[in-house]
Amino acid sequence: MKDVFQFIYKMLNTQIKLGDLSLPFNSIEILIKFALPIVVALIIYKLLKRWTRVSINKSKLKEEKKELVFERFKVVYRVLLLTFILLIFVNLFGTQINKYIIALGVVLTHPIVEGISITTIILVLPILYIGQIGGKVAQKFANRTLLSYIKIDQGTKQTIGAVAKNFTFFMIVLLGLTVIGIDLTILFGLFGVVGIGLGFGLQGVISNLFAGLVILTSKPVKVGDHIIVDGTEGNLKEIRFLNSVVSTITHESIIIPNSKLIDNPVHNFSFDDPSIIIKTTVQVSYNSDLDEVLDVLVKVGEACPYLLKTKTVTPRVISFDDSGITVGIICWIRNSSQKYDANSWLNLEVWRSFKTNNIEIPFPQVDLHLKKS
Repeated sequence: MKDVFQFIYKMLNTQIKLGDLSLPFNSIEILIKFALPIVVALIIYKLLKRWTRVSINKSKLKEEKKELVFERFKVVYRVLLLTFILLIFVNLFGTQINKYIIALGVVLTHPIVEGISITTIILVLPILYIGQIGGKVAQKFANRTLLSYIKIDQGTKQTIGAVAKNFTFFMIVLLGLTVIGIDLTILFGLFGVVGIGLGFGLQGVISNLFAGLVILTSKPVKVGDHIIVDGTEGNLKEIRFLNSVVSTITHESIIIPNSKLIDNPVHNFSFDDPSIIIKTTVQVSYNSDLDEVLDVLVKVGEACPYLLKTKTVTPRVISFDDSGITVGIICWIRNSSQKYDANSWLNLEVWRSFKTNNIEIPFPQVDLHLKKS
C-alpha cells in the first residue's frame, strides 16, 4: 500500500511534459494554483450574481430597468472573472510564458495534412458561425426589402429566402476557407470521394430534396393550403428543402418528408379555391311535413356564419330509411379549414330549430309483429 501512495505522490509531483517541451508545473501545482482558485472565483461569481439580483429586486426601479441593470452587472462580473482566470494562467507559466506561447504556436501551425493544421481547423468554427449569421441576414434582407415589393405567394417567398440564405452561407464559408489558407481543390477532391460513399446512404435525403424542388416549382401544394396526406390533416405552414410542416386542427406541428407529398395522393382542399361544400344530414319522422322541414333547413343554412354568401343553400331529401326520412342541406363555406366549426354549428342549430318547430328526430326503432299460432 505504501508503494502505491509513493507512486501516486511521485506522479503528481512529476513535471508535466508535452512531447519534448517541459512545462513549469506539475499536477499538484495545477490543482493548487489554477483549478482551486478558479472554483473559488466561480463560487464568488455565482454569489455576486445572486446578491445583485436580490438587491435590484428590492430597489424601486421599474421592472424593465431592473433587468437592464442586472444584465450590465453580469457583464462586469464576467469581465472580472475572465481577467482573473487569465492572470492565474499567466502566473502558472511564470516569466517564461512567451517561450511556451511560441512552442504552442509551432504545434498548432504544424500541418496535419497538406495545407491543414490544428489552427486551420480551429479557425473553421468561427467561419461557419459567421456564415450562419450572414445567411440569416441575407434571408431577412430578401424578405423585408426585395420580396416585399413582388406579388408572389408565401411559399415562393420562403423558397427565395432559403436560397439566399444557403447561397450566402456557402459563399462566406468558401471565402473564409480561402483566407485561412485551405486549398479548395483538396477539399473538392475529398468531397468527391466521400460523396460516392454517402450517396448510397443519403438516397432518402436526396429524394426529399428533389421532391422539395418539384413542390416549389410545380406547386401541387402551397403554404396555407388545407391538405390531407398520409392520414395527416391540417394547414401547410412551411415548405422546406427536405420536409414540410403541417399544422393540424389540434395545433400540432407535423414534419412530413417532401417525398410523401409527391409519391402519395394529397387531398388539397384549397388547391385553387379555399371554399368547399359541406353536407349536413339528419333524420325526421315519417309524420313530418317535408316541405316545412326543408324550409327550416334552408333558413338554418342561410344563417350559418361560415357560409359563402355568393352560393345558395340547397336542401335535399336523401333517402327513406327504417327509422325515418333522411334529409340534409348542402352549403358552401368560405374556407376549408373552417369545416369542423361549420359542421358543429349547423348540427346544433338544426337541433334547436327542429325543437322550436316541433319536428321530430326519431330514435332508431324496429317494429316487431308476433303471430298467434
